[in-house]
Amino acid sequence: MDGVKQQIQGIMLIMALTSAPAFAKDLTIKLDVLEKIHAQEASGDELYFSITEFPEKKPPRHYRIPSYPTHWMSDYLKNVKNIALWQKSYSECEKTDVLISLVEADLPPWNVDDLLGAVEFKVTCEDGKMHTQWSIPNKDNTAKIMNADSAFSFTGDRSEYHAIFKLDDSKITIKNQEEALEPIKAKPMLQQQDVGKVPVLNR
Repeated sequence: MDGVKQQIQGIMLIMALTSAPAFAKDLTIKLDVLEKIHAQEASGDELYFSITEFPEKKPPRHYRIPSYPTHWMSDYLKNVKNIALWQKSYSECEKTDVLISLVEADLPPWNVDDLLGAVEFKVTCEDGKMHTQWSIPNKDNTAKIMNADSAFSFTGDRSEYHAIFKLDDSKITIKNQEEALEPIKAKPMLQQQDVGKVPVLNR
């Protein structure tokens, strides 16, 4: 009798595995272009991006690009391109908000850093499917440009900068577990893509 029960449990386990798809998706936000229209300071601005991720199931995480104490000079932004600002690997769909702020650095404690504008990238889940969208938290200093979802103008504190972001979601794998039952022991572990100096966020 015990042997029959074990066989039934094994069959039920296989049915559960074959009916549940495995979900894996990598998302990367890159800064494609950052262009100065006019700087806040007459001598030029010192810029960085402040990144804050708000995952649904974990505490928020904050960092800056480039990392402190470095920054980008506004007169030399032509070389600032294809910069990975945020990256996350999903094993399941998880609601996530990412706040991306352009900041002009000042010298503490006499001056505080100035927020020039911010955008928010949202990951939402509906019926197990992942959806993404861009939004603007404060339209007083940020606006969409070029009729594009990920192109923005930042105009805080008497400055103006144009930024174009790019979402890379090319590494997507959605497969049925039934296909992986046989080779699962021999399959090597997937290696996480190297994104340089950008912190790899926890899943």
